[in-house]
Amino acid sequence: MGLEGWKKEDWEDLLTDERATYYAFMDGERLAGSIFTYNWKGERDYVKIMNIAVHPDYRKQGIAHKLMELVHEEMQTSGLNRICAETRASNKAMQKVFDDCGYKRTSIVENGYDNPQEDEYKYVYEHISQHLN
Repeated sequence: MGLEGWKKEDWEDLLTDERATYYAFMDGERLAGSIFTYNWKGERDYVKIMNIAVHPDYRKQGIAHKLMELVHEEMQTSGLNRICAETRASNKAMQKVFDDCGYKRTSIVENGYDNPQEDEYKYVYEHISQHLN
């Protein structure tokens, strides 16, 4: 997920916001992967994946899937049932991660991304609680 269009002030606001969480997968002192979320509990009632990244040296090792598990845990701990995210149409690797993790593509926003202009695929994961009678 791209960060183009983000201003320094936007990042400063997010980094001090208690709803924002940054998870990091470390290999010693080296950052192998990260995922950044925003918890909309009480307002929109979902967890939003703001950004996910895996260093090229660590790709195809399941790190993105492990990071997604952390978001699922955050969702459940928060008592929420939904996670929202998006990715570029060209980001086939992220689309596969979403598919593998049970997300559904809900819409396509034509030219939703800039630099370069590209369609945006929106995804939602919904946890359906099963209650026994």
